[in-house]
Amino acid sequence: MNILFPDQNGNPMPVFYPGIIAPIIVDGTSASAATAAVIDANDKQVVRLWADNNCHIAIGANPTATTSDIPISGGISEYLVIESGCKIAVLGAKLYINVHKG
Repeated sequence: MNILFPDQNGNPMPVFYPGIIAPIIVDGTSASAATAAVIDANDKQVVRLWADNNCHIAIGANPTATTSDIPISGGISEYLVIESGCKIAVLGAKLYINVHKG
């Protein structure tokens, strides 16, 4: 997995590259909800998370988010590395997930 997108000379640039793929949207506004599929079955992936409200997320093979899990502030982008075979669950917001395509 490439973490950074290379410039025209092959040097890594510190930018996020979502490609042309639409974001994965998970609606956990009233109850915990998880991505329908794993983020990547074969490799770690860098993801950009943006929530429309303060919320909590859980990451795992079959996660359920609770108020004891990772807090995410609404309206602020978070960047995480997700292990292969994992899904993301959210509680308290609509979560937009962009997967880095390096």
